[in-house]
Amino acid sequence: MPIGIKDVLQTKDMPTTLGSPIFKDRQTGIDSASVNALRLAGAVILGKTVTTEFAFMVRGRPPILLMPAPPPAGHPAVQRRP
Repeated sequence: MPIGIKDVLQTKDMPTTLGSPIFKDRQTGIDSASVNALRLAGAVILGKTVTTEFAFMVRGRPPILLMPAPPPAGHPAVQRRP
């Protein structure tokens, strides 16, 4: 099962930054107990999700700044006229 995990959980194969630039290259080389349990259950960790710095209160910034706009509602051939 593919999943993403919060960037406060240690993974042996990905950096764990805790959402802080001071830990941008921190890689422990071990899995946390919860990550280990997920892997044993068949989870495939695709990546880490954005977190606020040290997972503390204020909202974080999304990693993808140029997200596509949602598609317009309805079909152009069936547009309502004012």
